[in-house]
Amino acid sequence: MVNKIWTIASFAFCFAAGVPMSISSQTSPSAPPALQQSPKAHTNFQIEPLGQQTQEMKLESPLEDIKLDHKTPVPGLRMISLPSDQVGSSADVFARFAIATGNPLPQGAKLIAHTNVKLAGKASPSPDPIKISTILNNTPSEIEDRYGLRGTGNGGLVVLVDAYDYRTAESDLARFSLQFKLPQCTIASGCLTIKKVDPVRTLPDTDPRVSDCGWSIESALDLQWAHAISPRSKLILVEAATSSADDLFQAVKTASAVAESAGGGVVSLSWSFAEVEDEAKYDILFQHDTVLYLAASGDQGGVVEYPAASPFVISVGGTKVTRDSNNKVLSEVGWDYSGGGFSIPEIRPPFQNPPLENVDGTTGRVTPDIAGPAGIDRLLDNGSPMYAGTTCNGAPPGWYAVGGTSLATPIIAAAASLDFPRGGKTETVLGNIYAERKIAVAIRDITFGRAGNNFVKTGYDAVTGVGVPASLQFALPPSGP
Repeated sequence: MVNKIWTIASFAFCFAAGVPMSISSQTSPSAPPALQQSPKAHTNFQIEPLGQQTQEMKLESPLEDIKLDHKTPVPGLRMISLPSDQVGSSADVFARFAIATGNPLPQGAKLIAHTNVKLAGKASPSPDPIKISTILNNTPSEIEDRYGLRGTGNGGLVVLVDAYDYRTAESDLARFSLQFKLPQCTIASGCLTIKKVDPVRTLPDTDPRVSDCGWSIESALDLQWAHAISPRSKLILVEAATSSADDLFQAVKTASAVAESAGGGVVSLSWSFAEVEDEAKYDILFQHDTVLYLAASGDQGGVVEYPAASPFVISVGGTKVTRDSNNKVLSEVGWDYSGGGFSIPEIRPPFQNPPLENVDGTTGRVTPDIAGPAGIDRLLDNGSPMYAGTTCNGAPPGWYAVGGTSLATPIIAAAASLDFPRGGKTETVLGNIYAERKIAVAIRDITFGRAGNNFVKTGYDAVTGVGVPASLQFALPPSGP
């Protein structure tokens, strides 16, 4: 990304003496070990106020300003010197460091992530209700029609896992529902539930003590777009106390328990971490026969992230569209920042064995599995609408265009809930998705585009997976030969 610095997974790298980064082991096979001072997750979205000129934000900490603060030398640690206009984020440097050395991060290291936001400059709140015009594409109705996701079932349960306290969740969802003529989804009616894993520690993400403001926007797009695609499903927002791995994985356990107690459901995860060497030990969190898990593949083109890399999770990548002067979609291609590639820690699962296209000679799990709308580009794809009543960094409340694999994930998750209202075994559904990849009425192949060093190809590829849904059949067993 020459001459562009994005806030996609921009990490500040700091050291605190005596604070271990290593992941401890645990003898119990039924639960993963607890993390100690674990890395924080980053969300996978981009936003901009509707109708405003885009102004890209800078990294909070330019690469050249990142300093090591440790009383004793850290063996093996070396900073990689690269011009800041040649790297999308400092996370890229850390990923290269880990790949180059083959070692985990040094003891005492701590990763602090920021949300993946493309935010316009100073703007006035958008009118409410907004006018459906040329500046607003990718409405719920258009998305449903484009991917054949219009269902008639009663819906099921969609559990969305995010971090911090989203104070305006119910009122923001009400505005979105009113705008697009969706059924209202309220706490009083039982349609919406907000569950805090640790209420005492859960601060609003706009609190000055929170370093990674912006998670309310993530929660907003998750709730609003899950409701848009499956308006009769019950929604549960599980709020982790912080964006650390410790808290988010605890929230996943809570989400799984909630879904299982309800007879099953779909869990949507729009955040991710950089891969670590022993991440497979956490895969047990996603092995529940009545819970279907989906996770964003990430917004770093060509980079594999976790938990999307787990073979027990459906990894969702991204696409973007081009339009003519009348707003008609001309083509759909792989999104430039769609995360994906070949994992080293996770081995290739059976559903990705040959004769799957473009994986010969590999032994690692490949992401993503499937793709959905993620692009946000002023000239090509204006993103999808979302109402944010809780914002930060001086952004006013109002209507925003949103994109990223964080958008694609709740859309695909909600679509899956229409056919799996009581959940399902993720491995089985993954097998269905790969079996449907050559059936045009179920999945539409995307054949053009590039993300990082990954190229979109005919058949399976590490940018868009098997393609995008063509109907709600995309996750069902093939109905014919």
